[in-house]
Amino acid sequence: MHLNSFSSIVVGLTLALSASAMAQTGETSESSNSQSSSGVFPRVEAVRDQAGLRPHVGAKLGVANPEGSYDTSAEMGLDIGFQPYVPFGVGLAIATSSNPSETSAKDLERTSVLARGTYNFGGSTIVLKDSWVGVAAGPVFRNDGTDLGVAPIVGFDIPILENERSHFTLGADAKYLALVNSDESDSLTLSGALKYWF
Repeated sequence: MHLNSFSSIVVGLTLALSASAMAQTGETSESSNSQSSSGVFPRVEAVRDQAGLRPHVGAKLGVANPEGSYDTSAEMGLDIGFQPYVPFGVGLAIATSSNPSETSAKDLERTSVLARGTYNFGGSTIVLKDSWVGVAAGPVFRNDGTDLGVAPIVGFDIPILENERSHFTLGADAKYLALVNSDESDSLTLSGALKYWF
């Protein structure tokens, strides 16, 4: 694992989102109490109904770019989750990819099963109000072994086709998968996602 790269990405994402959040907070500082209570950082509270749980299932398709002598290739995945406590979400992300090597006949084949925790932003700023940051961890299965992976993730899910009980979202996320117990290549993945929210 490349600790410097991993740390730089986490710090960069945190600073960027904090700056956006502070800008939004400044814009809404003169607004009414009802608006400020639903700002970029939602008030922490228990879920009161089915809508607050935000259960969802989704399909993801993107590109995985491992470090070293591997080609960029497609990554497919499944995403499930819910929000047990506002604004925190939990879920499971399963993804698989196969990256050809430029220097050998051995491809880098991986299937990851990561438990994920997220913080969901709010407010009224376009895209930011539907955005989230999180971290995921779990086993990463290779064709010749198993590693432990840790991944900071940032993404958004914009509602489409809404009705009273459910809706679909279109979104995207960026994930940096770092392997903490081996020298195998870390990987950056950019994905699009279509999710159904119950």
